[in-house]
Amino acid sequence: MAIADQKYKALLQEILTDGEWDTDGKVRPVYADGTPAHSKSIFGVQATFKPGDLPIITSKHTPVQTSIKEVVHAFFRLKVNQISDFEKLGINYWKEWEMSDHTIGRSYAYQLKHQKEAIEHNGEILHLDQVDAILHNLKHNPYSRRIMFAYWNPNDVSEKALQECAWAG
Repeated sequence: MAIADQKYKALLQEILTDGEWDTDGKVRPVYADGTPAHSKSIFGVQATFKPGDLPIITSKHTPVQTSIKEVVHAFFRLKVNQISDFEKLGINYWKEWEMSDHTIGRSYAYQLKHQKEAIEHNGEILHLDQVDAILHNLKHNPYSRRIMFAYWNPNDVSEKALQECAWAG
C-alpha cells in the first residue's frame, strides 16, 4: 500500500473514531435533493510527506492525468477559473460546483492570479501575481525559503464554490 493510502486510511479511521459531526448547525453544502450534507471532521489535521513520496491515493479512483492538467495548466499556466476553460482541457468534474457566473469562484487560480507580491528588481518594484513571483524568485533568488503560494485569502472565503483541499505550497 502506498504511503498516501496508509496516511489516508489512518486519517479516515481517526475521523471515524474521534471526529465530531456538524449536525447542530446549518451547513452550506447540500445534496442534489437539498438535504444538508453534514460531515464528521477533526480540526487542524495535516498529512505530510517526505521529498520523493508521491501523495496520490491509489486505493480509490484518482484522475491523475486530469488532476495534473488542472493544477499545471488551468491553475498555474492559464490561471483560469471558468468552467468552460476546464472543459476545454477535458476537466469535467468542476461542473457540479459551477457558480452563477460560470466559475468555481475566487478559488485556486483566481488566488494565484489576483494576490500580488511587490518585488524589487534592478531598482524597480514589480507587482507580480503569485505564479510569476515564484518563477521570478526561482530565477533570481533560488535559495530563498520564502518561495511559496497560498490559495487562502480570508476576504474571499464566501466567494468560493468549495474551499480548497490544499491551501498553500
